[in-house]
Amino acid sequence: MNYIRKIICFIVLLAINANVSAQNQLILATINRTESGIKISEPLNIGNNKGYDSQPFFYEMSRSVLFSTKADSIQTDIYKYDMNTNKKIAITKNTENEFSPLLTFNKQNISCVKGKEQRLAIYDLDGKNEDTLFTHPDSIGYYNWIADNKIVAVVLTNPQTLQIINTKTKETTIVADKIGRTIAPFLDGFMYVKENYKDKGVNYIVYVDKNMRQSPMAPLKKGKEDFCYMNDTLFTVENDTLKYTDVKSERNWVFGADLRQLGMFGVSRLAANDRGDRMVFVAKEFIAPITQKIFEVPKATPVKKRTVKKS
Repeated sequence: MNYIRKIICFIVLLAINANVSAQNQLILATINRTESGIKISEPLNIGNNKGYDSQPFFYEMSRSVLFSTKADSIQTDIYKYDMNTNKKIAITKNTENEFSPLLTFNKQNISCVKGKEQRLAIYDLDGKNEDTLFTHPDSIGYYNWIADNKIVAVVLTNPQTLQIINTKTKETTIVADKIGRTIAPFLDGFMYVKENYKDKGVNYIVYVDKNMRQSPMAPLKKGKEDFCYMNDTLFTVENDTLKYTDVKSERNWVFGADLRQLGMFGVSRLAANDRGDRMVFVAKEFIAPITQKIFEVPKATPVKKRTVKKS
C-alpha cells in the first residue's frame, strides 16, 4: 500500500468580487529589497469601491496614504487610508472636485488641485479651513512641492508646460514643454518626464538642479510618464512589470516583479514611502491573491509483522 507523504497547495488567484470595476484601484503592497532583486507581497485594495481611486501619496510617517476618490458622490474628494487601523477616512466632503492631494513642504497642511479652474488649495490636516494659494490662468494639472512657497507644476497650456510657481509672489518660470505628469523632488531640485527627449523617440526622466541645469537620469518608453523615487532607486511599471534602477549606477532598468502574479492589471501610477517598505500601485483591475499554506500529511507508521516461533 502506498501512503500519501505530501500534499502541496499552490498560490491561486481568486476574484474577491464577481464584477471587476473598470475604474482605477489603489493597491497597497509590501516591498523588500533582496540579494536577488525586489520582492512585492501582501497586495491589498485600500480604496475598494466601484468608483475612481488614484493619485496616492504617503504621509504621517509613511503609515497613511492620501488619495483622490469618487467613493460615494458625483465629485472626487480626498480620503486617507490608515494602515494602523485599516480604515478609510474622509478628509474632505465638498461640492467641487479635488485632485492630487499632497502634504505642503512644511508638512503643516494638505494641498490639492481643486474646482473647475483647477486652483491650488490647502486645508488643515483634518480637512478644515480651506484657503486658495494660487490660481493659474491656464490651470494646474499635476504638481509637487520643492520649497515652502514653491511648486513645480504641469500647466495645461498647449502644449503642456512645466512651470515653477512661487505661491507667495505669484511669479512663474517655464522650465520645459511637452512633458509628462510625474514630478518628484530630488536632491536640491526635482525630476520630471520629458517627452521625445532630444527627438530620440523615447521619454526621459530628467533632473533639474537648483541652478536650473538639466541632466538625463533614465529613459522611459514613448508614452510612459509614471515613475517614483525611493532610497536612491527609481521605479517604473511597463506592461504590468515593476522595473527599477539605482540612480548611482548606469541606470539600466532591471526586472523587479511581475505584478500580474499579484493580481494587478493595467498598472500605471505608483508611489513609494520614505521608509522603503511600502508601495501603492494604481491598477485598472485587481484580482486579490489568496495564499494557501503548504501542509504535509504525516507518513503512516508501518505495522510490524508478528513473528511466530515454530515448535
